[in-house]
Amino acid sequence: MESLDPHEDRHDPAHDAHDAHDAHDANGDADDAGHDVSEDEAGVDETAYLGAGGRDVPTAPTTGDAVVDAAMIELAAAEAGSLAERIDAGERAHRVLQGRLSDLGGA
Repeated sequence: MESLDPHEDRHDPAHDAHDAHDAHDANGDADDAGHDVSEDEAGVDETAYLGAGGRDVPTAPTTGDAVVDAAMIELAAAEAGSLAERIDAGERAHRVLQGRLSDLGGA
């Protein structure tokens, strides 16, 4: 006998999304391209060290400009410090970068 429930034949998109999330190939990898990727899977470009308070602190990228590199190192090191220390280091790095960019504008 056929059901008279009007909701029974409705398509449930949430059910499809759940099925797509659970779909795996023979290797156990998700088939859908939109699955969540952890930081380990994504590959983080910058090396990090454990700062004060157990937070990961990124190492400063090198630019080849000694003054800019020093400001970036100071900024990365300040990440483990207090909010005031991070703000001060950020402002100093900002001034250094502005100075270097203004030098380029006059070249």
